[in-house]
Amino acid sequence: MRVSEAIYKNLTPLLGDRGVWPNAAPQDVEYPMAIYVIADRQLLNTVDCGYLEHAKCRVQMYVFAKEFEEVETLRDKVIKIMTEQTDLPSCLAISDQYQFEDQTQSHLIVIEFSMWECN
Repeated sequence: MRVSEAIYKNLTPLLGDRGVWPNAAPQDVEYPMAIYVIADRQLLNTVDCGYLEHAKCRVQMYVFAKEFEEVETLRDKVIKIMTEQTDLPSCLAISDQYQFEDQTQSHLIVIEFSMWECN
């Protein structure tokens, strides 16, 4: 399963159909919501077989909410859901960073994951 499919499948029950977005969200999106970016894909190759259709992906998950406590709770739930999912062979939470977004007056936590993708 692709990383993008696993993220959408596993986080939609938490955030709803219009709460999980790849790369960017529409301006009229409702909070809370998450945007994910697959920042890097390292393809697994061998000398004998070449590309093995596996990739280690670095994923940045931007979790937005209007209240600070809500964004912290969502961070914890997103990490738990993604690290316990069984669609991908491996998903590790690496780090998270808090920011306040002046333009949207929202709280943001960026979570970085390492995820293995198998096609």
